[in-house]
Amino acid sequence: MPEDYVNTPVSHWMIEGDVTVTMIQSVSGISESNAVEGTAYQNAQGEPERPKWWSRATTYGDISLQRVLDTEQVFNDWRKEVKAGDKAAKKALTITALTADLDTVGVWSLEGAWPSSMSVAGMESGSDAQSYESIVLTVDKTERVS
Repeated sequence: MPEDYVNTPVSHWMIEGDVTVTMIQSVSGISESNAVEGTAYQNAQGEPERPKWWSRATTYGDISLQRVLDTEQVFNDWRKEVKAGDKAAKKALTITALTADLDTVGVWSLEGAWPSSMSVAGMESGSDAQSYESIVLTVDKTERVS
């Protein structure tokens, strides 16, 4: 580990950009991958060779966000844009991981983000448990910027 390494727990997440949501409880699925390609051939000794290389084409995983259900309609309004076919529903965003003291742990830049699904869970009238709103973002590109 580097000398200046600090294990900093993430308390919550924030989204800023074309859409702003200040309190996200859970973020998962920030990922990217490159396909593996290879060509089989025989070397000078007649032995098979199967080198593997990476494709330059990068795919980015869907990102799941969860927040406490409240009166804010940001996710719902964004989904309405998608369902209406509005091309402006693809947004440029940053997702920031924050400590309890609001110090930044990490920032990811998202390009072409749009909510491909939305759900609400935990709505039981006889329970005092919190209800949650979840969306899945499909993205064109993800990059950690800090």
